[in-house]
Amino acid sequence: MLAALLCGPVAAAPAPDVGAPVPGEKSPSPQRLILPAPTGSAAVGTLKFELPADRRLVVQVWYPADRPATCMHLPYMDARTAHAKTGDGEAPRADLSLAVGVNACVGATPVSSGAPLPVVLFSHGMGATRFSYQSLYEDLASRGYAVVAIQHPSGSRYTAYADGSFSTFDAEAWYTADETERQRRMNRQLEEWLADGRAVLVRLERLKAADSDGVHSDALGPLAGRLDLAHVGYAGHSFGGTTAMLAAKSDPRIR
Repeated sequence: MLAALLCGPVAAAPAPDVGAPVPGEKSPSPQRLILPAPTGSAAVGTLKFELPADRRLVVQVWYPADRPATCMHLPYMDARTAHAKTGDGEAPRADLSLAVGVNACVGATPVSSGAPLPVVLFSHGMGATRFSYQSLYEDLASRGYAVVAIQHPSGSRYTAYADGSFSTFDAEAWYTADETERQRRMNRQLEEWLADGRAVLVRLERLKAADSDGVHSDALGPLAGRLDLAHVGYAGHSFGGTTAMLAAKSDPRIR
């Protein structure tokens, strides 16, 4: 129920009553769903980037933006992830990437007035992806936060990279009936996820340092000089929530 409230898309309109398909007729298209509109006063922008470290991280940022004249949306999720999340026993649903509408505009100009943006890091649940929490990201961004969602390659259902490569969740490396071994594996995963959070914070700090030299020509360029790294929080779901609490306990930058 909580997951539905936080993450579930809502229907834009009631679905029509459709009878059984008639042989020879084209099946009706699935109804398009739209994420709830953000409740804050700002429009929402988004951008994503990759950290070319040993554990290649895909990171996406949602932030408050000036309302653009035109708005281009990213798909709700990439087509390969949409297909993977349906499971092998179901019909391919790559169309899921387009069947859910989002509110954030790609690369929109960050709000031009106001104080620097406090940062909220976010970690998904074990076996999940960053996509399922977009309603929460968009709403926080509309209220003035920069939300930095980390996709953890060792614990996400599927991670697609810009070069066309991908990684998948290895359940056998995680689940075991031996409680001692399970605890060891869990601790190893936590250390990896905590390291991911630290790597992202270092990247954000470098963005600020580069801005002082007038150099910010990468994917995060629009946010150069706009992030308030003195006010960083960490949120997460399930295993990502455990990661968030331990990160806040161990890293003085997360207050």
